[in-house]
Amino acid sequence: MLTLKKCLLLQTILVFFSSSLLFSQPASLKFSGFINDYTGTLDEGEKESLENLVQSIERETSSEIAVAIIDSLGGDSIEDYANELFNGWGIGKKLKNNGVLMLVVLKERNIRIEVGYGLESVLPDGLCGRIIRNSISPEFRKGNFYGGIHAGIQDISSAIRGKDPYPDAGLAGNKGKGAAAFFAVWHIFLIFFSYGLLRKAGIISYAALIAILAIFTFSARGIQKEEVLLFFTLIPFFFVFLMGLLSPLIFAIVAWRLKKKYKGGWKSRMPSYMKNIMAYSDSRGGFRGGGGGSFGGGGSFGGGSSGGGGASGSW
Repeated sequence: MLTLKKCLLLQTILVFFSSSLLFSQPASLKFSGFINDYTGTLDEGEKESLENLVQSIERETSSEIAVAIIDSLGGDSIEDYANELFNGWGIGKKLKNNGVLMLVVLKERNIRIEVGYGLESVLPDGLCGRIIRNSISPEFRKGNFYGGIHAGIQDISSAIRGKDPYPDAGLAGNKGKGAAAFFAVWHIFLIFFSYGLLRKAGIISYAALIAILAIFTFSARGIQKEEVLLFFTLIPFFFVFLMGLLSPLIFAIVAWRLKKKYKGGWKSRMPSYMKNIMAYSDSRGGFRGGGGGSFGGGGSFGGGSSGGGGASGSW
């Protein structure tokens, strides 16, 4: 049978754990401004600086950016926690839904950027993830929580104002992918064209040219990247173009020498790739270009043509 003291002790323990559990829930966190640090991570000067920053953003854009730094999620997922906290606080204007929540969890080392419906077009999931990876997490790993939060708010502000926070990186990435795709298609085209002209000899000649260009560019000093791209684009083209101009002359010389040496049996001595490319005239004993050669018609080519938002991360 429980004594009065034991009952009071049990009641005190239950109240303590209940209050601890309640405090760990989003609904129990009281909004005291745009910057809410429940861990003492930021000093008063840092909090004031960040508060002034988000207040200026709110005045200029009407969008509200809130920051919450908590110790732990208490077993909850950061997505659910951020969503409940966002809705509980009512971040953003009611008719615009233009709020953003940056949630920082110290124990789990997690970050979440939660975005209101009205800003999902300018702050898509991919961009929020980039902001976390590129701007916030690197500073957090250094222990610079103020710097990471400040950088994240600046990037979010840029996106809200319609500016890309990473214009150079995005442009360089797109250019790099575009250049790689162009190079691949361009050289595949030239390789097939070389094969259509001289079969194996054309492929070998093209590969030798590329090897020579590579040796030259890697051994040359002071050569610029743009010059390298120009070399590997124009020189192979003119080489294949010249190969196309000279191939009839090469075939004519080969046929003339074979006819001179083997007389009437010269056709059987003609290399097989020349037989496949050129059509021979029995009446004249010579040769002429085939109707479906490599420059059009039925050549090597088949007629084809070229052709509730947010993100989470860690540190």
